[in-house]
Amino acid sequence: MRNGLEKCKCILCTLLKRQETIIRRRYDREIYWKRLQLDRIYDTLNASPIGPTDNFRIQTPMSFHTVRTQRNQSAPPNKKKHRKTILNNQ
Repeated sequence: MRNGLEKCKCILCTLLKRQETIIRRRYDREIYWKRLQLDRIYDTLNASPIGPTDNFRIQTPMSFHTVRTQRNQSAPPNKKKHRKTILNNQ
């Protein structure tokens, strides 16, 4: 006997029992999904290649700063900035 509600047949006790089973099912479902997620994570970790691949660039992602500087190098100079430098140099 867990909490004494098994013997009682009143409405309040039956509602409490029903609520307890709902909570227990939800908790069991959450545990099931967490275990399933962990299994998937472990599977992906075990399946990933350990050695270097042919293209090393794929494994090393570019940083945000590198992408930004490359983008700025290929872009034409800003007109306002360029005009200010011309005026300052005169």
